[in-house]
Amino acid sequence: MKTILITGASGGIGKETAKLFAAKGWNVVATMRRPENETELTSIPNVYVIRLDVTDEESVKNAVAETLEKFGAIDVLFNNAGFGAIGALESANFEDYYRQFDTNLFGVIRMIQAVLPSMRARKAGLIINVSSIAEIVGSPFGSLYHSSKWALSGLCESLQYELKDYGIRIKLVLPPPVKTNFFGSSMSVLRKCSDYDKQLDKVFWVNESFVDKIAIKPQTIAKITYRAATDGRRKFRYNAGVGGFIRFFRRVLCDRLLFWTVRKSTL
Repeated sequence: MKTILITGASGGIGKETAKLFAAKGWNVVATMRRPENETELTSIPNVYVIRLDVTDEESVKNAVAETLEKFGAIDVLFNNAGFGAIGALESANFEDYYRQFDTNLFGVIRMIQAVLPSMRARKAGLIINVSSIAEIVGSPFGSLYHSSKWALSGLCESLQYELKDYGIRIKLVLPPPVKTNFFGSSMSVLRKCSDYDKQLDKVFWVNESFVDKIAIKPQTIAKITYRAATDGRRKFRYNAGVGGFIRFFRRVLCDRLLFWTVRKSTL
């Protein structure tokens, strides 16, 4: 019976992925910052709910150690926990940038470093990271979020070379906007410089009705994640929703035309 450890499993993609893997017969370690508030996952027999905060190194080490003690191995690590700081760069201070990268990049690094020793010892393991279509093309007022996802992409592309000889693979799942609480409790809108507010109010990041129209269900990402975990392919990126189309346009359009298209469609 294989084991998957999931970060950010209190809702959205993380919770739906935990439910799907459990239904498929996996041991699921569903981690979250406040496990005492969880009721749905705790009722599923093969789901083990524990505390983990990816921004806290001791929390990460303890959660991985607890998982290994209970199940003996971590076959798949699913780095799902994420956060978005949205707004003009001029409105951001160091704390905003650090919070953004602490979750989306440094948190992933902490998790990967914690699981690698046991995976290397077994010469087996898969690490799946939730990236975003935000790693394909930039958008207005998303400079903090986009930069964290582009950095994650670079990290994973480089790391997969290091780990190949140890039988450890890395994959990325690239969701478009998803109907989760990301646009609520998992997103911070920066408005320190009010000169940008008129433009900021137009972009999809803060336009709830627009998000509802284009967002896909978290269950869709859970299914893609399960496929990535079980298809045995060497595929690196798994696009979801409009991700494939956006990647195509990124390749065929010159920068000037691409930037014009993004501006016209978002501002």
